[in-house]
Amino acid sequence: MKALVVNLRNLERHDVELAGDLPAADLGLEGLDELVRVAGPVHYELKAQKMEKSLLVQGLLEATLDCECARCLKSFAEVLRLPHFAVDIELEGEGSAQDGDFVDLT
Repeated sequence: MKALVVNLRNLERHDVELAGDLPAADLGLEGLDELVRVAGPVHYELKAQKMEKSLLVQGLLEATLDCECARCLKSFAEVLRLPHFAVDIELEGEGSAQDGDFVDLT
């Protein structure tokens, strides 16, 4: 399994930019719906920024979906593009995503 990990010590000096592709299986996206499947890797272009008690991650997520119409059963492809993706990840307290100096974004 390939992971997308951020070192919090690097974020103390400056924001970190991340770009690449992750297989859908590594993100737990397989088998969620019998009519919609992720066709290939999920592309990401993200910027991670340390806030006071959290990690702000924002940027672009993109994936191609293989879909099947529930009415006519015709197959088609659809590109899912989230150009303004943003998530605030807790670094302290119960349910924290932090593991030592690292946060796994996958």
